[in-house]
Amino acid sequence: MKMQNFMKMAFAIVAMTTAIACTKDDPTPEVREVTIDVAITATAQDSITATITTTNADDVAYICLASDITAPTIDDIFSNGTVADANTNANVTLTALVPDTEYIIYAAAKNDGGSQLSASKSAKTTAAASVTATIGNDIGVDYITFTYTATNARAVKYLCIETGSRDITAEQIMTNGAELDAEATDRLVKIENLKDDTSYDVHIAAEAAGVISTPVVLTAKTLLDRVTYTLNVDSASSTISSTKTNFYVTLTDNTSGSKLFLDLYTAEAHDWLPSATYSTKSNNEEFYFSTNYTRFVTASSEIKSFADGQITVTATPNEETREIAYSIDGNLLSEAGDYEATFTYSGTIEGLSLPVVVPDVPEGAFIFEVSGTPSRIIYNEVEGEYYLKFYDTNWNELAIDLKLDPAICNNGKDALPAGTYTLADGTIDPYTNLTLYNPYFNGNFETATLVVEKNDLEYTLTFNATYIDAGESKALYMNYVGEISNIAKE
Repeated sequence: MKMQNFMKMAFAIVAMTTAIACTKDDPTPEVREVTIDVAITATAQDSITATITTTNADDVAYICLASDITAPTIDDIFSNGTVADANTNANVTLTALVPDTEYIIYAAAKNDGGSQLSASKSAKTTAAASVTATIGNDIGVDYITFTYTATNARAVKYLCIETGSRDITAEQIMTNGAELDAEATDRLVKIENLKDDTSYDVHIAAEAAGVISTPVVLTAKTLLDRVTYTLNVDSASSTISSTKTNFYVTLTDNTSGSKLFLDLYTAEAHDWLPSATYSTKSNNEEFYFSTNYTRFVTASSEIKSFADGQITVTATPNEETREIAYSIDGNLLSEAGDYEATFTYSGTIEGLSLPVVVPDVPEGAFIFEVSGTPSRIIYNEVEGEYYLKFYDTNWNELAIDLKLDPAICNNGKDALPAGTYTLADGTIDPYTNLTLYNPYFNGNFETATLVVEKNDLEYTLTFNATYIDAGESKALYMNYVGEISNIAKE
C-alpha cells in the first residue's frame, strides 16, 4: 500500500515538472512556408488570362514579358509588377499584348518571415483574324465578283455599296454585312442585282475573339448595258484613193440588210489593203480608221458612229489569179459605250486585187485601172465622133473624144474601128481630159495616143498620154480589155 502511494507521488512530481517546462518561451520562431502557382486560363489576340494561387503570403505581385526578354528577379517583380490578391485564386488579365506572340507570366509571393518564392508560366496570344481579297475577272452589267481568303477568323462579312455613297466602319460591316465562310480559301463570291455602269465598293472584314480586322476595300464597276450589232458579212467591196493610203471598205450583211463602212488609212502607199490591226489614229498612226466616216447603218437606216475599237485585216495575195483573199474581224465601240458592232468576213473584196501586170508601161506613169464597163456618151452628136468615158474604183474619170472620118465608120454608127489615134493627127480631140480626186486634178493632155484592137465583140484599148500638173509633165497609162456599152457591136 505504501509502495503504491509512493509511485503515485512520483508520477505527479514528473507531470508537474513537465508542465512547468512547457510554459517557458520557445527560442525557435515558427516558419510559414509560402506556396505559389500560375495557371493560364485563357488566351486571345491581345490578352492572356491567368489564375495566381498563393498560401501563407503577405504580398503577391506579377509581371508579363515577351519570351525573348531576360527573366526578372523577384525584386523586379515587386518593384515593377502588378499587385495581386494573396492567399486566394487571384484571376488576372494581361492586356494590350501583341497577337501571335509568346509571353511569360512571372509571379512572386512573400511573407513577414522573409521567405520568397516565384513561379512562371508561358502562353501565346492567338493570331489576329485577317482577310485578303481581289476583284474577280467576271464582271457583268448587273453583277461583280471577288475572291477572298480568311485567316484565323471566327466570322467574315462584307458590305457592298456604291462608291463614295457613305463611310463604312469595321463594326458596321460585322453588324450589318452579309456573312461569308470564315474558313474559305480563294472563295469566289458573286454580288448580283446591281445597276449597270456603276462603281461599287466592297468592304470585307474578319473577326476573332471580339477583335475585328482592318477592313479590305475593293472597287469594281459594272458593265454598261450596251446594244451589240453583229454582222454576218456576205459581201465586201472597196475603193482606193489615188494616193493608195486610204481604203473605203463596205461590208454588207444581206440577211439583216445592215452595212458597215470602214474608212481605213495607211501611213505608206499600198496597192491593196495590207494586213494589219487598225485602231484609232491616237492609238496607231501607221494603220488606223477614221472615226468620222467609219459607221454602221442598220436595216432601218439608223446610222451609228464609233469612237474606239480594233479592226484586224489579214490579206493573202494569189500571184497566179491576182486575187486577194481577206479575213477581217473587228469590234467597234461608240463614244458613250452604249452600243458596239462586231463583225467577221472571209473572202475577196471587190475592187481590191493585185495590180494587173501590163508590159511597156512608161516609168512613173499613173496607171488608170478601169472599173466597170466604159460607155459611149451621145449628146450633141457629131458625125464620126466617139465620146468614151472610163472610171476607176475611186471615181477618177478619163474622157477620150475621138473624131474619125465619117466615111470609115458610117458616120459613127458602126463599131469603133481598129487603129491608132493621136492628139497630134486630130483623131483625138483636144477636149479629151482627165479628172482625178485626192489630190484633185482636172485638165487636158499635151500628148495622147490610143491603140484600138477588136476581137469579135471585145475591145483592147491601150492609151498613153502626158499631162501638165503644177508645171510638171506626168504620164498616164490605161489598158482596157472588154466591151464598150452604147456602141454598135459590128
